[in-house]
Parts: sequence; structure tokens; C-alpha cells
Amino acid sequence: MKKRGKRILTAGVILFCLFVGGNSMHASPGIQPVTLFRVLGTTPTEPALPPSLTQDMLTLKIGLTETLEVCNLPSGVKVTGWSSSDSLLASVNKKGKITAKRPGEAIITASLSDGRTLSCVVSIPEIQLNSTTLTLVKDKTKKLKVSGTSAQGTWTSSAPDVASVAEDGTVTALKYGNATIKVKTGQVTLSCKVKVVDPVLNLKELVLIEGDSYTLKGSQYTGSVSWSTSEESVATVTGKGVVKAVKSGSAEIYMQANGVKIACPVKVVSVNLNKIQVTMSVGSKVQLKATGSSIKGEWSSSDSARLKVSSGGKCTAKKTGDAEAIYTVGQSSISCYVIIEKKGAEKTFGGTVLQGPVGISSLRNQVLGRTSVYRFLQGSCTDGTYGYFILGHRYYQPYCALIKVRLSDWKPVKVKKGLKLYHGNDVTYNAKTKTLVVVHGDGDTQKVSYVSPGTLKIKKQVNVGEAIHAVAYNRKRNRYVVGLSKSYAIQIRDANWKTLKTIPILEKKNYTRQGIDCDDSYIYILQSYLSARKNRIMVYDWKGNFVTQVFTIGSLEGESLFHVGKQFTVAYNDSAYSGGTVYQTTMRRYYQLWYTSGGGKGRMAAKLVKNGSGAKLAGCKFTKANCKFLGWKATRQSDGAVYCYNPGTKKKGWYRSGKQPEGYTVYFIPGGTKMSSMSSKPGDRITLEAQWKENSAGS
Repeated sequence: MKKRGKRILTAGVILFCLFVGGNSMHASPGIQPVTLFRVLGTTPTEPALPPSLTQDMLTLKIGLTETLEVCNLPSGVKVTGWSSSDSLLASVNKKGKITAKRPGEAIITASLSDGRTLSCVVSIPEIQLNSTTLTLVKDKTKKLKVSGTSAQGTWTSSAPDVASVAEDGTVTALKYGNATIKVKTGQVTLSCKVKVVDPVLNLKELVLIEGDSYTLKGSQYTGSVSWSTSEESVATVTGKGVVKAVKSGSAEIYMQANGVKIACPVKVVSVNLNKIQVTMSVGSKVQLKATGSSIKGEWSSSDSARLKVSSGGKCTAKKTGDAEAIYTVGQSSISCYVIIEKKGAEKTFGGTVLQGPVGISSLRNQVLGRTSVYRFLQGSCTDGTYGYFILGHRYYQPYCALIKVRLSDWKPVKVKKGLKLYHGNDVTYNAKTKTLVVVHGDGDTQKVSYVSPGTLKIKKQVNVGEAIHAVAYNRKRNRYVVGLSKSYAIQIRDANWKTLKTIPILEKKNYTRQGIDCDDSYIYILQSYLSARKNRIMVYDWKGNFVTQVFTIGSLEGESLFHVGKQFTVAYNDSAYSGGTVYQTTMRRYYQLWYTSGGGKGRMAAKLVKNGSGAKLAGCKFTKANCKFLGWKATRQSDGAVYCYNPGTKKKGWYRSGKQPEGYTVYFIPGGTKMSSMSSKPGDRITLEAQWKENSAGS
């Protein structure tokens, strides 16, 4: 009984100790837990840790050192040696001291006397700069830092006047340009390319005439640029720096680039000339005056060989032709178009040049901008109220712009860009279908486009089977008159483009057919003789008979024409004049015909068969309904003289053109409608020109 009781007591003590000293339960306050082993009177032994290095992975910069140690060496075990897998990258001495030499990775191994080995992976990073390229605004600084080495480097700049560098690697931007910053650490040389920016504008101040445009250009910057204006009511600016003068006043245009904002003051002025077009004779003088601007401008001539312009605006005509007297204020200019003729030169087509606020050149600049890619005036037409002008692409791409203008005041009503009309050679208004019809010309010459005159959008395109260069439509006859691209002939076609009649053009030598217009009675064909700086309108009836020719004012390249009643508009195009210039005149139907001594049409000469006074050219009679005969004009081929007549004294004779005495006229009308007699040289050739006007057209 005593042994059994002792065993029970021992087991109870063990359970109590487990209960009190266990991990899942806590003793009551004031009672210290007692472990089982202490109760039993035994002391535990800690398990031994294996040998190890103080670091098993290590990153070390070149030039730095680190010492490894072996921990937990068992009794009697020693370190017998240290080694490196690549001593060129990282070396280790017999005491475990590691020295980093080159970028890369090496394994350092410690050998123990009991045969065991311990390893540490050493990573040596590349020596690097925190930036290899750098863009700095002038007067700004940036500190460059070297990583991967502890050595102090030596800093240098390839262009210290552009960007300097301090001993600590601080780079200072001094002026616009490029420099290379280098740092040398030991055997390693690192570099950083530095670009110093200093955004500037091409102008410090901009002066523009109302309605004009100018493109500001920035430089010495990188990346994108933005534009803005301080006063849109005075001057606007596009995303490409195109400044447009809206009304008189002052504003500032801002360019922002590389975080720098630069201002350009803009002054918009109003300038007017006392004349915008003038006709002069060689040797004559005209005084031009500019008003409206508080800023004084400068006068110049577009062709000083033809027109001399003084600093005060006095123009002197020196040579026949045409030129411009230009008045420049700041970055804008306004001009007076000058036509210079020989003294006494006869005008066959008068009128007023439409320039400045009503010219198509000004309209193009106003609506599209001076630098617009749509530069070349091609075709034009009218519906009676509005004029429509096609401008072709300067790089001859297949896209055009179409401008709609109110003829009563020449104000732009609508503009449409990017129309795929190819060269857009000519346009006419079909009054029956109320549609604009555009012939493409170059690129896709067999197609025509139908365009809405309201929206200026292309409605449809059709293939008419033949290349067409010029076109006009007449509602009464419901016919098109077309000029073929590869022929001097013109054709009359029905509304479905079927050819009804072909008319060969007379007097085609040296002249290029450009535009066509027509009315109920006549067909008008504009021809240009560019090398001779001449343009004329050839007039035909609908039967194909040649009626007359009229030389137009101006010597640019004529492109197209249209008329409302007696009011004709002729559009010219020349890149030297920044696009088309429109001339407008009241045409008096002032016709000219050439006759031989036997009658007939065509520009022919009559040969005198007798010498001396009394030589007769009989049979040259003139008859035309509803017309008033004005007389004959005779020109002698040998010396260009004209036969003149004084109605008062009845005297007549040959005189050089413009040299006839006072009171003489170049028309010789002794027989009313007959050419009777004149004196000349044996065998000389005389060209006779009959002139008249329609009674219904007034004087």
C-alpha cells in the first residue's frame, strides 16, 4: 500500500508541474512557474549551431573593403584558408578581408579544417552617373552623382562657356548650346551630354496691319511649344505661331517651351493708301500717301527698273509693264498696283483693280492666312449674288479650298478647305440644278465634281470621259462650254456632257487658254501669254464664229473670269503676288475686227499695190445690227505708225503711236463706213481695224 501511494503521489506532482509550468496556461499572480526538469532535479543542454559566415550575400562598391568572419566554430576546428572565384573582381586575404575591384559577381569561400566550406556571394555594381543626358534651361543647375564607387572623381566640361561643372558634380547652364560633362574615377570615365536651352522668339516686337498675318518662330528649345494671346480681340495666334491682326490695338503673344514663357508685344495698326491702283505712262509721276498709322513706314518698289518709288511715296514710271509701290509698316505691307503704258497708249479694257480689302489675295490671307498651303487661284464663277473662288494646293496635292464671297461688298461668307478636287482648274454655276460644277484638271482630269453652293461640300463626282480644263454653263440653252485639257479647241456639250459642237480657237499662237464664261449671246475665252505679260478675252458666238478680242488690264497670269450683266471679273494668279488678284470692270462690248481689202474676218493685212497718195483700199465696208460704227484704224507694218485724222482741219497722215499732233485721232472716217485713201510706201502692208460699240451698252 505504501509503494502504490508513492507512485500516485509522484504522478500527481508531475501533472501539477505540467499544469503550472506549461506554455498554454499561466500561474496565478505571485506563483512562479517551475519546469518539470527542475522538479526532477535535472539541467537541459542547448543544441550546437553549425558554423557560418557573418554574411552570405554582400554588395560592395569598387574600392571598398569588407571583412568576413566565421561564427560557431566547433571546438578544435579552425579556418584553414580564404579564396575568391574571380580575384580580378573581388580579392580576399588570409584574414577574410574582401576588396572590390571591378563590376561583376564573385564567390568568397572560407575553408575549415574539418573539410567543410562556407561561401558568400559578393556583388560589385557598375559605376554609373545618375543621368547620361540632361536638358537645362539657361541659368539653371543640376547635380550629377556617381554610384558604384566610393572614390572622389574628377569633373570636367567640354564647353565650360556653355555648361560648367563644380567639384561636387553640380552643372550650371550658362548659354544655349551643347556640352559633355565627364567624371573620371580611377580607370573609369563617365560622361553626360548636356543641352542648354534658352527659348527665344525671332522678333522682340511685332507690328501688323489689320487683317494681315505673320508667323512667329521660336528657337533654342526642345520638345513641344504652346502659344497664347493676351487679347484675342486685337490679335489671335494658332498652335503653329501664326498671328492674325484683328483690329487696331495692343496685345502680347506668348510662347511657352521648356517651362519658359516668352512674350512678344504686338501692335495692330490701320493703314490706308490714297490709291490702290493707278495707270501711268512712261515718264509720268504719281504721289502716293499712306494714312491711318501712328508708326511711320517705308516705301519700296517691287520692280525698280520699271517703277521708282521715293522715300516719300512719289512714283516715277520708267518702263512699260506692271509693278507694285509697297508701303511697309513693321512686318506688314500694303501696295498700290501700278500699270505703266507707253505715252498715248490706247486702253481697250478699263476698270478698277480690286485689291486691299476686296481683292481675292486679301481674302485668301484674311480667311486662310498668308502662309496657307492653298495659294494658287484656279477657277471662279458666280450665281449672280455670290462669287466662288477655288484655290489650289501650293504643293499640287489633290486638295483645294473653296471661298464664297458676297459680291455686293466682297465679304467672305463661307470657306471650305480640304476638298478633293485635284487641281480644281475651273468652276461654274449650274442655275438649273443650283449646283457648282468643278472640273478637276490635273491629276484626275476625266472627273467633275458637283458641289453644294450652300455648304460647299462635294455632293458627287462623275466621269465625263475626257480631260476638261475650263467650264461655263448657260441656263437658257442648258449647255456647257468646256475647254479641253489637251487641245486648244472648245466644245459645246449638253447637260449630260455629250459633245454637240467643237470650235477651234483663232489666234492661239503663244497664248494659253485659261478660263471660260458665257451668256445667252456670246462665249468668252480668257487667254494668257505669260512670257509677254499679256491677257485677252476672245469672243465667239454660239455658232462658233469669232467675234472679237479684248485685251485686259494687268499683266499677271489670267486664270478665270465671270460676269454679271456688263460687270466682268477677271481673276489673275501669280505666286510672286501671293495668289490671285481680281480685276473688275464694266465691259462696253468694245469689239475689234480685222478686214482685208476684199472683206472677211481674221487678223490679216492689206497689201497696197500703188505707191503714193491716192492708194485705195475699196470694199472695206462695215455692217452690224444695233451697233454704232466708230471708224477704221490703220497700222503700218514697216514702222508701226498709225494713220491719223483731224476732223476740224480735215488733215491726215501717218504718225507714230502716241506722237500724233493735238486734235488728231487715230480713226480715219472720211467715208463714214468706207476706208478711201492713204499714202504709204511701195509694197508696205497695212492692217485695218474696224471698231464699233453696241448701242445698248452706252458709251
